[in-house]
Amino acid sequence: MKAVILVGGLGTRLRPLTCNTPKAMVPILNRPFMEHQLLYLKRHGITDVILAMGYLPDPIRDRLGDGAGLGVKLPYSVEDTPLGTSGAVKNAQSMLDGPFIVCRAALPALQSSGKATIVNVASGAGLQPRQNFSAYCASKGGLVLFTKAIAMDLAPDHIRVNAVCPGIVLTPLVERNLALTGDREAAYQRYISRNLMHRFGTAEEVADAVLFLSCEESSFITGSALSLDGGSVFH
Repeated sequence: MKAVILVGGLGTRLRPLTCNTPKAMVPILNRPFMEHQLLYLKRHGITDVILAMGYLPDPIRDRLGDGAGLGVKLPYSVEDTPLGTSGAVKNAQSMLDGPFIVCRAALPALQSSGKATIVNVASGAGLQPRQNFSAYCASKGGLVLFTKAIAMDLAPDHIRVNAVCPGIVLTPLVERNLALTGDREAAYQRYISRNLMHRFGTAEEVADAVLFLSCEESSFITGSALSLDGGSVFH
């Protein structure tokens, strides 16, 4: 799994600290705050981190190098002009895997078809932060923004791009995790209490949402992230 950290901002709310120092290099406890972030990601198994940079990129590269000193790998994506959040993710797409590679490989066929759809499977964690899931939230949030960015890029080719963002779904993996708690029923009730419908979603419901976004009934929908979580974002 890879992560993308957007560090291209001017840091105006930290002025004058950021007049000559990029926000990512402002020290917290005698260490640049970016190093704290990278070490946190590393503790959670994320060691391949793309830094999307704009304002004052050189001090960041001079300090962090290739990331070896922190035990991570740091490719850099530098914006010549500010691209905004979606643009920064788009600018780094050549460094990202999974959906990026699949979309790129399929693009010629999709463009030649005259009309096509792409549906990415993201997660509710890409729309709403969850405690102790920062790396996962970063990954799925990046996929949501990637979906929105390429929807803009591919609209002239009549290609719609959307994402589904499932919440908790009762899969064999979730069943196993419930059993491992030692009190399956208590864990089950705890999970379903987090959404308005007080139940798990099903794989069939996720598949139905993907089918809907792939067919003519959704022909006026593009650049959307469909929340499929029983109302968890409101709970």
